[in-house]
Amino acid sequence: DQDEYTNKLSNLKQNYPGSFLVSRKNFSQQVSLALSNEFLFLGLLSIFLTLGLIVISLKKLRLTTIAVIPIISALASIGAVTYLAGLAFNIPAVIAAMVVMGLVSDYGIFMVYYCKYRSDTGTIAAVTLASVTTLIGTAVLLFAKHPILFSIGLTLTTGILAGYLSSLILIPAIYRLWKGREDAPA
Repeated sequence: DQDEYTNKLSNLKQNYPGSFLVSRKNFSQQVSLALSNEFLFLGLLSIFLTLGLIVISLKKLRLTTIAVIPIISALASIGAVTYLAGLAFNIPAVIAAMVVMGLVSDYGIFMVYYCKYRSDTGTIAAVTLASVTTLIGTAVLLFAKHPILFSIGLTLTTGILAGYLSSLILIPAIYRLWKGREDAPA
């Protein structure tokens, strides 16, 4: 199961249709490549579907732009923390990042509605409780000894925390800035 032999046999295999190469390393590489491509496609699909649903629910490009701030900050934080921790961005982490996108997009939408309508319905408390309960569940995985579970926990905890903080801090500030520009005389 050495690279030089599998490369030579792979070339030879092409001359004989219907033949296949039995190699643990080759099989692992083929599965890894197939899964990586599949999850890249699914990751991009989840980004576009999430953005599409935000556009549909908010109906205005400016509000949609503000609402995606938690998604951008969550994904940027996940990438930075994963890099700084010296971890590889693996398939379970990609799945966890898709979950984070779905959760923090809710925080963004709720906070944009709160900023737009200024109704005192407990939006900030609801977003806070939702994120705290999620953080409690995900932070437990940071104590896992298994590297995959730890990676999932790190991805979820980092993303939820960054999305929560940006939805509470950045969204109201940016909304006020953009709203102030609309109200300013030309």
